[in-house]
Amino acid sequence: MNVQLYIEKRIDEQIVWFSKESVINKRAYFFFKVILTASAAIIPSLTSYVDTDGIKVLIGLFSIITAFLANINSIFSFKDKWLVYRSAAEFLRSEKHLFEATVGKYNDVNTKDTVLVETVESFFHKINAQSKDMVNMENDNN
Repeated sequence: MNVQLYIEKRIDEQIVWFSKESVINKRAYFFFKVILTASAAIIPSLTSYVDTDGIKVLIGLFSIITAFLANINSIFSFKDKWLVYRSAAEFLRSEKHLFEATVGKYNDVNTKDTVLVETVESFFHKINAQSKDMVNMENDNN
C-alpha cells in the first residue's frame, strides 16, 4: 500500500470517525448534564411546597431522574470519550500536516513514509488500550 492510500484509507477515515464520535459524545454529555442540573435545581424549590401529596410525588420523581442521569453520565463516560476522541482526531490531523509539510520527524524524505505509518500505528495501539481501559472502568462502575 502506498502512503497516499494509507493516508486516505487509514488516517482520513479515522479522523472522520474520531471527529464524529467526539461530537456525539460532547452532545450527549451536555444534554445529560443540562437535564441533570435542571432536575437537581428543581428539587429544593419544590420542598417549600411539600405540604401537598402531588409535590411529594414530584420531589420523588425529580430525585429519581437526578440519580438516573448522574449514573448514565458516569456509566457511559461521555465527557472522557469526547475528550479522547477529539484529542485523537487532532493528533492525526497534526501528524498528517507535519508529514505533508515534510517537517520535524518527517523532514527526511527517504524515511518519512515509514515514520508516519509507525507513528500512527503506535498511536492506534495506544488509543485502543485507552478505549479498553474506559470500557473496563464502565464495567467496574456497574
